[in-house]
Amino acid sequence: LPLLLSPCFVFGSSSLSVADLRAASQRQLPASIALQDVGKCIAALHAHGSNMLGVLHSLGYTRGLLHALAFSERSRLHSMAKFAVLGL
Repeated sequence: LPLLLSPCFVFGSSSLSVADLRAASQRQLPASIALQDVGKCIAALHAHGSNMLGVLHSLGYTRGLLHALAFSERSRLHSMAKFAVLGL
């Protein structure tokens, strides 16, 4: 995972240790993040009528479809950033 998308950033950690970075590079949760923290995060994404969980789910479907069409992850992220800057 890119560092920006690592579990450390998702859960708002203000300080990163080497162990946290290593865990993120291995697509694992750092020792400082408990499974209960993950549950609370998911619940918060769904609370108060928020559709953030649905948006993340849709992005996963989009990523899978683009992967099936051999559209690279780099191109996908570039397109998302480009249109985010344009405000679309």
